[in-house]
Amino acid sequence: MTSIQDNNRKWRSLKLRNPKYLLMLTLVFLTSFYILNESSIFSTSAWPPEEIPAEIPEEIPKEITKSSDSSQPTSLPIESDDTSVPESSSQPEPTPFAYLPPADYGTSYRDRIDNKGNYIVPKGPSPPGEKYIAYLPHNQFNNQRIALENAILLAHYTNRTLILPYVYFGRRNMWKHFDTLYAQNINNNTKEHLEHCVKYIGEVDKSKVPVECRRYDAWTTMPWDHLFGDLPDFFEREGVKVISTMNISIEWIMAKTGVNREDFHYFKDGVYYGAKIYDDPSSTTSRGRFRARLNLSDFMEIPHRVVYFESMYGIGRVAHEVKEHKEFFTRMIKSMTVTYDGVLPVADKIIAQLGGRQSYVGIHVRVSDGFFSRNRDANIKNIVRQINAFVNSSGSSFETSPSTDFTTTDECLTSYTNSTNMPLIYMATDLHGTRKHASYAPLYKAFPCIAVLDDFTPFLSGLDNIVNEVDKMPMKKFLIPLVDMVVAAKGKTFVGTARSTFSNFAFRLHKIYIEGMAAFEDSKIYAG
Repeated sequence: MTSIQDNNRKWRSLKLRNPKYLLMLTLVFLTSFYILNESSIFSTSAWPPEEIPAEIPEEIPKEITKSSDSSQPTSLPIESDDTSVPESSSQPEPTPFAYLPPADYGTSYRDRIDNKGNYIVPKGPSPPGEKYIAYLPHNQFNNQRIALENAILLAHYTNRTLILPYVYFGRRNMWKHFDTLYAQNINNNTKEHLEHCVKYIGEVDKSKVPVECRRYDAWTTMPWDHLFGDLPDFFEREGVKVISTMNISIEWIMAKTGVNREDFHYFKDGVYYGAKIYDDPSSTTSRGRFRARLNLSDFMEIPHRVVYFESMYGIGRVAHEVKEHKEFFTRMIKSMTVTYDGVLPVADKIIAQLGGRQSYVGIHVRVSDGFFSRNRDANIKNIVRQINAFVNSSGSSFETSPSTDFTTTDECLTSYTNSTNMPLIYMATDLHGTRKHASYAPLYKAFPCIAVLDDFTPFLSGLDNIVNEVDKMPMKKFLIPLVDMVVAAKGKTFVGTARSTFSNFAFRLHKIYIEGMAAFEDSKIYAG
């Protein structure tokens, strides 16, 4: 018996050393993993490096680093997805699989690309009736904003009505493949039928709160035109047809529009960057991060009445290289300035404390997470270089008012008020306690006079009584980052962090507020 056992052990040992046997075990494991996840291992929600490179930070932001002082404002939740569960909620979120899209919702992008990298779409005669574009929102504010811009462009090009999802603040809603992201949006990203939860807003004892209401006050949502008040006039002038809705379910769309289930065509890419849509068929512009090319002329031949996108995110996903489209793009982004109650008045009070628009340089420094943490030193060095270049350029004198009276920067204002080559800096950033944080040391060494939002906490009380009319949520914590952005954008110049969507939008606002933007290219919008 002992001899047989010894022989078995030796045989197992030999098998484990055999590369073919190990390969077989690996294949068995991967096959099991595939079956359990009901999805390709290359398109799960884990976002492997093959599909979403780790060096692309703004699309997959990490949790923002929070101050230990809960009374201090958080600077950048509109850029960073908060993956934590608020302390006030001990209950897990409900499963996102109560409703699912139809079984035949489209194939992976891999089955739709020819050997030249062109995206293949169905073509045929169109049925009568109005046509639509819909898409799934994901990630935080600036990512949603970029998706909005692409969706508006495509709706305009194709004369399709845009089914426009609300904008979300504070909601954990990271990109996933279509079926999971769809279910998450339908189940977790709505406050329909939760009117009874309003009375529990702010309740500390969650045992008194119904389960369905325990995350009600963790996030909020509203139509885009509540935030960008000029959008309705823009849509009317340009003839862009929009249906704004909190509910983007297939069933709701069918009921609202009268289309049938077979009238849908789904862009289920399974990757973060699927097809880049070219408005100019002769364009030689690189696809960049996108996996395939789709000419607008081919898209126009899709016969289905509803084209439903997994994602519209990605700067340049919908190109605007044709002259008329460039002009439309410029008019569009000029209509997308923040007009929400309280934001501009509070920002302008802080700007007055800084001495007015011509008195300071606005900057945005993102250092706390992922790519930005790893590239912190290079990014800060680049920001210092750009500020110095601006200060040394002609006509860059500053008009700082000596009446500025905020306490934490009194000393630097006294020292540098009369200096024309030592600017006052307003810094929007994603950490608190910047004066004591090593990450910012090179900035403070180069420019000792730096103000941050924490210096103006009393002025933020102007946001205390603002309530979202959609869900009755107090809006202060969601509006603070917008105030931070507007103050930085309204300086004499603006310098941002490369590849940050926050910097992207602040730079654009600066162009609109200060320089009276006429037209510029995408590459120049992307600050840094």
